Amino acid sequence: MAKTSFSASGHLAQSADADPKGSGTAGETLAVGNVVYLKAADSKLWKYAASAEATCAGIVGVITTGGDADASVEFAQSGDSATGLSGLTAGTEYWAKSDGSLAAFSGVVAAEYTRPIGVATSTTALQCQIGDVIQKPAA
Repeated sequence: MAKTSFSASGHLAQSADADPKGSGTAGETLAVGNVVYLKAADSKLWKYAASAEATCAGIVGVITTGGDADASVEFAQSGDSATGLSGLTAGTEYWAKSDGSLAAFSGVVAAEYTRPIGVATSTTALQCQIGDVIQKPAA
């Protein structure tokens, strides 16, 4: 599997790696379990906020090694297992929530842009499979 990294200019680089997690520079303090997107303006990783469809489309994964702003962080991308999480329910599909967290679809607010992030394999691990962007219908 390939490891995805973002250069300072925001270009993707892939290399073979036994640990295929992606890495990049945090735009703000990021914690394990945060859903992140790559912000084109500064080529940094930021917590997802459901403000725009384009932001949702930029989601790259779930933070597995967090850090402060401008620190190097790692994230699980599609095909990876995000471990070290907490409070998951095995077998449940998790979606991106507007505060950068993970939630079952019922926990996503109506009219927010979201996308499936993965399925919990245990209470502490998520198998990432990032799906298509949708706008949750109003109730």
